[in-house]
Amino acid sequence: MFDHHTENERILHQNKLGTIAQCLSCEKISIIVNNLNYVCNEQEYDELFKLVENIDHNLEDYICDIMGVNYVIINTPIDKVNLIFNLNEFENLTELLNQSKYMLEVHKLFH
Repeated sequence: MFDHHTENERILHQNKLGTIAQCLSCEKISIIVNNLNYVCNEQEYDELFKLVENIDHNLEDYICDIMGVNYVIINTPIDKVNLIFNLNEFENLTELLNQSKYMLEVHKLFH
């Protein structure tokens, strides 16, 4: 996705589900998952991280069977709009967010 990113962007982590990058100028974080792009500041990222972490710890409460497939459903602040991930995608999402969080902390140590 970001094979040709500019010197102004830092890839925090990337996996088969998506990419999380940070602008070095404004420090905004871009979370790209499939065709969704969510741009946020670090506080908003932490809120999303905590939300997904909470869902992961209580996964059985968020699983919904749809046509014989288990999905994890994440509510959004937009009425009637939810994010939906199969279990494998949700595992990739948690890995993507966790590794990116680690990299944010690493970069803070060096700056």
